[in-house]
Amino acid sequence: GLDVICMDFSAQGLKFLKQHRANQAIMKKLFPVQADLTKTPLPDRFFDFVVVIRYLDRQAFSTYLQALKPGGLLFFKAFNLNHLKRKTGCRHFALSRSALFVSRCVCVLIQ
Repeated sequence: GLDVICMDFSAQGLKFLKQHRANQAIMKKLFPVQADLTKTPLPDRFFDFVVVIRYLDRQAFSTYLQALKPGGLLFFKAFNLNHLKRKTGCRHFALSRSALFVSRCVCVLIQ
């Protein structure tokens, strides 16, 4: 199995992770870290995968790519503006219909 570093700005999010883990064996490979990614540098060429879920900071995108090892992948899940028609949220953190990031990236848009 992979070692997984889970970073979240919210202590509540990490608490939820710890409470809902599948089993103890998984938690031995899971390292929760509370961090603000706008202030916490990621190490260069360190990660095989970077997974970003429901956090769209366009300025941090190059940081995610720089943190990947050669051949690494970025998995990015974001809301788009259609989603905000049905749910609450901030337009700043949503992608427009035509916006896709391309460069070693797998994007999943939530409509």
